[in-house]
Amino acid sequence: MANAIGLNDRERQDALKDSENREIAVLKTERDRAQQDSKKRQSEAADAKRRQVESDRSAKWYKKAMRRTGDALDQEQEKVRRLEAMVRDLQKQLREERENKMHQNAA
Repeated sequence: MANAIGLNDRERQDALKDSENREIAVLKTERDRAQQDSKKRQSEAADAKRRQVESDRSAKWYKKAMRRTGDALDQEQEKVRRLEAMVRDLQKQLREERENKMHQNAA
């Protein structure tokens, strides 16, 4: 009978140990999943930050490019205004010279 009780104790200890091992395995699995989830979230956050930085860089580059384009356009428009003024001055001089020749020829 003592032998039977010893076996039952041993069986209970083995069952208890198996149960503890299963709990440990479950906890390790949960820990591993939590770590993977954490790594995934960190990776996603890093990707989002990288995309935001790239977007900010692109926006800055675009703004600079548009500013440069606007500056270049302003410069070209200024050149056109100066050239138009020169053309008006030359046309005025040409008219005055023609009028002077007509007055000289008439006299």
